[in-house]
Amino acid sequence: MKQIDPFQIAGSIVLFIFVICTVHQLNKQNAIVVAELRGQKQSNANKFAEIEQKNDKLEQYQNEQQPNIVHLQKTVAVLCETGLINRWDSDCHDALELTQHRLVAQHFGENSVWHSVRAEKPMAENPCFEVQIVVEKGRISIGLAIERMPLDKSVGNLKYTYAYESDGTFWGHEVAGCDHTDEGRPFIDGKPKFGVYDVIGCGVNLETGQIIYMLNGLRLDTTGCSSNLPTLCLRAFRWTCLAPKFKQILAPISNFHFKIADEI
Repeated sequence: MKQIDPFQIAGSIVLFIFVICTVHQLNKQNAIVVAELRGQKQSNANKFAEIEQKNDKLEQYQNEQQPNIVHLQKTVAVLCETGLINRWDSDCHDALELTQHRLVAQHFGENSVWHSVRAEKPMAENPCFEVQIVVEKGRISIGLAIERMPLDKSVGNLKYTYAYESDGTFWGHEVAGCDHTDEGRPFIDGKPKFGVYDVIGCGVNLETGQIIYMLNGLRLDTTGCSSNLPTLCLRAFRWTCLAPKFKQILAPISNFHFKIADEI
């Protein structure tokens, strides 16, 4: 009869114990993973339920507001047709996008040239307008132009155009002490700068030709900033905005917010 090796028996016992421990550990880890997965599944279900509730509330709110939205759209359309609200001219630079009944102009072009958009109609009896900068990066010029100036040129740098630029410069006004570009165009620097959320106004006194600029409802010093043009030409003024590169949104607020007669 073959003699049993005690070391072999001991080794088999150790191996068996190791296998048992390993299986137990794997089962324990699997139980933990399963529990975590169940917890994650429940968490996801709760989040989905919360999202569905928010979507339901949003849909309910939109349904409640829909009549107001429709009424507002109809009101804006009527005001635009009757001339009580001016808006951007559809004949604008092709890098600009006009939305919301052409009350908002948004720019997506390059910075190699300026991109212009004009008002649809010439100035009314109250020749004053305001725009609000909703998003701004780069430079913006807001001002007046008599004729259909090129859409890739800057208002204020051309003859018979006048502008207030976002870097704090008035353009086109030949006054004592002003500076001039190499091409001889007059400009006045050191004025307040403007940017996002600012409301910029521009207007002209049809009797005197005095041009004024406003920033957030306050009139800036425009002493001597006259257009020196006949009344007929002044009434033909169209307000103009130009903006190079980056996304910029200019939203006209009203033609009647600022009364020139109260200031001049």
